[in-house]
Amino acid sequence: MAHLMLGAGSTPFVTDGPAAAALRSTVVHSPVRYGRDGLAWQLEGIADQSEAGTTYTARQPLPAVTDLSPYGEIRLWVSASRAAGGAPDSPPYLAFLAGRGAAVLASWPLTVAHAGQWELHRLDLADLPDRQVDWVAVAWHSTGVGFRAVLDDLVAVKDEFLTDEDGALLALLDGQVEATAGSGVLVPAVLWQPDLTGWVEPAVAPYIRVVPCGMILARDRMAADEARGTTPAGQVWVRPPQVAVDLYYQIEVVRGTRSQKNRLQQFLLTTLCPRRMLWVGGRPLALEWIDPAAEKWPGLLTESPVPGRIPLYFRLRTWQEAGPRQVVVPVAHVTVASGHPEDRALPAALEESHL
Repeated sequence: MAHLMLGAGSTPFVTDGPAAAALRSTVVHSPVRYGRDGLAWQLEGIADQSEAGTTYTARQPLPAVTDLSPYGEIRLWVSASRAAGGAPDSPPYLAFLAGRGAAVLASWPLTVAHAGQWELHRLDLADLPDRQVDWVAVAWHSTGVGFRAVLDDLVAVKDEFLTDEDGALLALLDGQVEATAGSGVLVPAVLWQPDLTGWVEPAVAPYIRVVPCGMILARDRMAADEARGTTPAGQVWVRPPQVAVDLYYQIEVVRGTRSQKNRLQQFLLTTLCPRRMLWVGGRPLALEWIDPAAEKWPGLLTESPVPGRIPLYFRLRTWQEAGPRQVVVPVAHVTVASGHPEDRALPAALEESHL
């Protein structure tokens, strides 16, 4: 399993004792980042109910002890009302915790670069010797100033490029519709390639066939920003910029009567067209209906191998991780000076800025 949802979106975080008055949790329908359930968690710190210098914690119990060993990181989206970039004059006031029983196994600071904007947090699991957890939590270190934050799409992730994208597309289509209304027989969706070893055609007719038919470097989406996240020790890790990749798929209905094909074609158009956001690894990716002739790429299939079929073509705009992670030491100050390269002494006036 490449992804594991943590916590129930329909269940608020739990606060006990004095913390219940200072740190409140509710389930909200808006704003949400993406999750299919259309729900998110809202946490609110009440300034006049809190004591400065005190840390309050709201927990989300998990259904059972959960092994996070197969996963590389935890990802969640946060939109908070107050910025806290991590500089000495703006330290984080929120932290994400994971634990078991009474023990806190890990704690990651949650910085907020921009107030009121959704920001993805990538919390590294590599250095945790114990990954058996039965709760996660958000802790608020009060400074006498309140806040409001919304959390969404909380998931443990193991990145598997291509496998993740294929699986997300199949999950969206597999077993979601009946070929004949009222029959109770759900239509399967399967992945197929001409040289796929061990592939067996489904016995159920009709079925939806998904054919990966192209992959190209998306130069129009290349960016220079490094991928970054946080370790349990509060350190920052970075990776080289992600590589933008466009994946192409042909999707068609195989076998069945004409009325069944029409019904399934309508399902595909309603579900996927003209543009659909596909949730992969904790982030939404754009799935776009395309005209293969307009793409002008010779590697893209442009017709079904069987006359009479009406295939649809889609482009999924994704990214591939590049290079190993490196833990870096955050820079507290930057000194900017100007002068001639041959000058041996620094100018009298220096400009300092905090990062």
